[in-house]
Amino acid sequence: MFRFVKHLNFVSRSYAWISVRFHAQESTHICKRKMTTESVEKHWITRINNQMNYERKFYSPEKVVVTIPTLHFQAFDIYLSRTQIKPWNIVDLIVSARLFTQYPVKHAGNPGDSVVDTHLLMKENILFFVAMKVDINRIFHDPETPKFPLSIEAEVTHAGNSSSRRLYTVKHPSISTPYITCQCDDVLVSKSNRQPAMFPDWWKKKYSKLVKPKEIFKKPSIHDGAYTKDYNMKVEFEHLDHNSHTTTSAYLKFSINAAFQTVRDNPSGYISIEHMRAGLKSITMFFHGESNFGDTLNVKTSENCCHGNIMLVEIRNLSRDKTGNDGLCCSVVLEFYEPMESENCSKL
Repeated sequence: MFRFVKHLNFVSRSYAWISVRFHAQESTHICKRKMTTESVEKHWITRINNQMNYERKFYSPEKVVVTIPTLHFQAFDIYLSRTQIKPWNIVDLIVSARLFTQYPVKHAGNPGDSVVDTHLLMKENILFFVAMKVDINRIFHDPETPKFPLSIEAEVTHAGNSSSRRLYTVKHPSISTPYITCQCDDVLVSKSNRQPAMFPDWWKKKYSKLVKPKEIFKKPSIHDGAYTKDYNMKVEFEHLDHNSHTTTSAYLKFSINAAFQTVRDNPSGYISIEHMRAGLKSITMFFHGESNFGDTLNVKTSENCCHGNIMLVEIRNLSRDKTGNDGLCCSVVLEFYEPMESENCSKL
């Protein structure tokens, strides 16, 4: 009997030891996951994402839909149209959804994931815009169409050796056609040497279906006899991103401000104030160089009859030593809708 009890105690102690070891291993595994999550959440973009009242849902590793509850009051133009969303706020909206899908978010769907594992690529690299094309449905400018809630479908559609194209589609649940589509071309750049970085082998193998030809965005050329104006503008604190570079929306704001000034200086030009009230049909931007705080930018507008309702804008950094290509930082193509009779044609 004593031997049996002694054997039973041994078995009990052995089971307890195995149980403790099992739970300890399980706890260690959970702890490691938690530590990994916490380390990821220290990234400033994730910290901001955690404060956003956005939601997201993954439909595939390449496709995420972000729900935007509302737009802020300052997003609306209260001078020209009284109702339209300011163009740079459209870009900011898309960029916010872009970042919301590229980094982990504590409260959102798949909290530790990102579209095409972007957050893993960004540990040693940065994604830089090369070009973007925004097409705006005219109904989005209509004051009667609802502006909330909005959804933005973010999808990576193409990839090369170090570049990718991401498509953003802005919709409202009650409207059958998209409000906005935005195609963004970006390049993966190494943090250490600021040179293009190749996608790692594991990424190319996992997302091999994304490697395919894509349409190249084209910029109209400036013809002889075009009406041109140029203005000097300064990069201020409000125009900077986390890399101390001028933001995408800031370049667009400089372009729109120059376009407005051109319209005021040349009321008989091809682009009129009525075009600006009618709203933008498309925005195409090409990024060539960088500018930083305190830099003076020369913003040149060009328009002629060959371009229809298009105004070309070239932005150069007058600190030539900071960028190549004759100081060219950004080229912008603004295409306006044709004014309708119902457009407000009052004077400036």
